Amino acid sequence: MAMGYPLPTAVANRSEVTLERLKRHLNYDPGYTDDDVRLASALNRAKADVDKTLWNYFTDDDLPTGNPQPIPPDVEEFILHRAARFFEWNVERQNYAQLNQVGQTSTSGNNVDDYEDIMHLRDPLGLVGF
Repeated sequence: MAMGYPLPTAVANRSEVTLERLKRHLNYDPGYTDDDVRLASALNRAKADVDKTLWNYFTDDDLPTGNPQPIPPDVEEFILHRAARFFEWNVERQNYAQLNQVGQTSTSGNNVDDYEDIMHLRDPLGLVGF
């Protein structure tokens, strides 16, 4: 909580990025459902991560009591990429665990996403002192 304001949940609650859209983004067969729980988890984690990072209520007055505004398209696109990375990291960790059982090492990438394209939306009221 920053200066008495709750953590924003605008992205988690109002983003139009759905599991179906994430599956299209990943070129997944819509009928293949074996990974749906992990994909949904990655999507929810990405939305929560964006809320926590941007600290933006996406309202007309930037406050939690304001009138909700649409989540900007560049944020929606970022959510798709972030969720895809979270899903990939999950798969990489599973592969690493399996490979480690036979003495192999991990080749997984780092945990970095480029927030540059959405950082202009971060904390518009300066509530958390970023």
